[in-house]
Amino acid sequence: MKRTRVQSGPAWVLLGLVLAAAAAAASDSVSVDYDKQADFTRYKTWSWGKGTPAPNPISDKRLRQAVETRLTARGLQRVEEKGDLEVVYHAASDSQIGLETLGYKEPDFQTEATRVTYVRVGTVLMDIIDASSGKVVWRGQAQGVANPAYKDIERKIDGAVEKLFEKFPLPKR
Repeated sequence: MKRTRVQSGPAWVLLGLVLAAAAAAASDSVSVDYDKQADFTRYKTWSWGKGTPAPNPISDKRLRQAVETRLTARGLQRVEEKGDLEVVYHAASDSQIGLETLGYKEPDFQTEATRVTYVRVGTVLMDIIDASSGKVVWRGQAQGVANPAYKDIERKIDGAVEKLFEKFPLPKR
């Protein structure tokens, strides 16, 4: 049996770095920022504003329910129109490259291989706007890998929204 050795040149190193960066970008992340000067205690009601719904209508419904639950838990009441706050979100999903390391070990031979896979990544950007001034008073963004299994997507959506609202200026009641 003839063994050939593949030389790793600059092109292979560059490809490896690009794939590693894509895999890192696909990991779960949440970031939140808000206007520290805004008086959140004066807000009593909120309503939905026009944004970009999730591509899957079932996921979009779950996302809306998760947001409504968190805002209600903080004493804010949803109204159909003209709330003190307007909640706008933009949701998207995309396929990204992921890496999976495989190891092979036999008595006279040991090697490691990397398999390239495609993973679904979901992202939501949410703005909460002071309706009287039109200024964003809170912004949150969540991104994570979503397994195609629907029970996993439901868990991921609820977990991401929970993390987003952990740093919401109004505490749970």
